[in-house]
Amino acid sequence: MQFNGVIAGAFTEAEYRQALRAIDSGERTAGSTAGLVDALEDFRDEIQPWKDAVTNSLNTLAEVGLRILTTALDLLEKVPGPSDVRDWINEMLGRGEGTGTAAFTTMAALRDWPTKEFDDPMTRRPTTPP
Repeated sequence: MQFNGVIAGAFTEAEYRQALRAIDSGERTAGSTAGLVDALEDFRDEIQPWKDAVTNSLNTLAEVGLRILTTALDLLEKVPGPSDVRDWINEMLGRGEGTGTAAFTTMAALRDWPTKEFDDPMTRRPTTPP
């Protein structure tokens, strides 16, 4: 849209009237708004100790739960069998020690492709039947 002085003047007038309405409204509602803000801050002052109590309770519960879980896992390490299953799962999923995640293992395999079974790098077709 090209510049038009009449349209610009209309928008300027509209913005001016909106500002005047906001000022008038602010004068009429300032007292009740100040009371509301004060009441809200009083409420926040009263509720804060309760919020702190809930936070402390949840923190303590989480701490106890984690300590129990850590002890259980430590005991599980001492029993033959479960750690072997864990190591097997990690090896199968490519997350054992010294290896990356399964995604990194897959990307490494793709980088090495084509391999001996794929002799033609342009067509990626095997030269010998599978």
